[in-house]
Amino acid sequence: MRWQSSLLCLLCVTVFTRESRADPGAHYTVRLTRPGQFSRPDVRDLCFSPDGRQLAVAHTRGTTLIRTEDGEVTAQAKLTPRKLIWSRDGRRLLSVNHRERWLIDTLEGTGEPVSSESTRGAIGIQLAHKNGKLIIARVLAGSPVDQLKSVQAGDELTGISDGRRGFIRSITGSSVERAVGMLAGPVGTTVRISVIPHGKLSASTHELVRHEMELHQGHASFRLPVTETANDVVCLTLNDQCEIFDTETGRRVRSFSLNARPVDGLSAVNQKTEQVAVIRWSPESEKTPRPKPELTDEERVRLSSVGNIFGSVRDDFATGETPRGSFAVDVFDVATGRQVRSFAIESEPIETFVSVPSFYGLSFASKGRRLVAGTWSMLHIYDFNSGQRQHVIRPPHTGHSRAVESFAVTDRLAAVGSSDGKVRGMTFPTGELLRTIELPEDESVDAITLSTDGTRLSFFADGVVHLVELPDTAADG
Repeated sequence: MRWQSSLLCLLCVTVFTRESRADPGAHYTVRLTRPGQFSRPDVRDLCFSPDGRQLAVAHTRGTTLIRTEDGEVTAQAKLTPRKLIWSRDGRRLLSVNHRERWLIDTLEGTGEPVSSESTRGAIGIQLAHKNGKLIIARVLAGSPVDQLKSVQAGDELTGISDGRRGFIRSITGSSVERAVGMLAGPVGTTVRISVIPHGKLSASTHELVRHEMELHQGHASFRLPVTETANDVVCLTLNDQCEIFDTETGRRVRSFSLNARPVDGLSAVNQKTEQVAVIRWSPESEKTPRPKPELTDEERVRLSSVGNIFGSVRDDFATGETPRGSFAVDVFDVATGRQVRSFAIESEPIETFVSVPSFYGLSFASKGRRLVAGTWSMLHIYDFNSGQRQHVIRPPHTGHSRAVESFAVTDRLAAVGSSDGKVRGMTFPTGELLRTIELPEDESVDAITLSTDGTRLSFFADGVVHLVELPDTAADG
């Protein structure tokens, strides 16, 4: 696929450094609404290239590439991804949504669809029927099952479940072919097996990650591809799955299941793509009944758009029951797919017609040492290792406006967009106000991002992408 503008080739000859910026206070705008279009698009993602020279914008009408030196649009495509991800060298851009993936070469101005097929993985056992049972006839050396040390040849395989959750399905009476098919799956995904050790009566459950298996001269070897391409992999959460992609090829190299669908779909990946964090709601079984609020039709519509809590949490508020539970951050190791940490985090009710808690972003900061969660009126800053809240940043706001509609952080700078058309630059993590950008109209700042070095800011409001050059003093905090 050829991008719609040949100007993309200019990017390969443009020389740009921080010292060459002619106007450190420049504020450029790009209106995404085209002639003849009256409705405004929604922005799904804003992201600077690693060197800050390009800004990629994913919106509901396509993908736009902007040169940050002068705010000029250099290319557009009809792709409408949910997420855009840069390769580490800034040359390739991976476009991902639920249906398709495209890998874009930003220097050549070309893009190709990426096959959604995944490499089939295995856990390294051979099965056979014996005495009316499915018996593990052989455990292959170096395989995931071999690494367990607790499952041996001669044990009976009684059940299989794809993923970390759900019931383990009995395979008693199944054929070897059916069981082998259930054990196979995409590399990096999880499978659980129920095994009765030889000479025992009780079954035990084991969780395994499918590995890629290679055969060479009759010998099998097992590996997880992510460990081979760790210099250029990206991580993205889709529903309750974490997907790891190779930005050299655009192919998914592995995936693993999260414990639950993240609240508001929020997740964060640290700078080295080593860990991914998601916000999870942990409900208690009991709910406290309370009088149903008397809401007008207009109020019900407004309530349905507030909070963005998935599923039953929002429904419980709307039906007059107060959910009991808590919010927590679950942290997963990208290389293994295993949960390594979990800690509780604070929520903040939105005082509308009823009290609805919600979050407005999740981000790593300080080279992965801190985790930041945004709520209605503040940023909560947690120590990543201890899970303790260290700081709170409260941007000034008035009336019923949301002080935190969107936010972005670097090691020393926090940029916070509000629902009343203001963007505030603040020191991180102390929250000292450095600068306020006030838009002419009180439009919500729906998306915001900072370049890695903190010298450029971009945000989206009222159908317009804003690109701001920040003074060095702001970046230095």
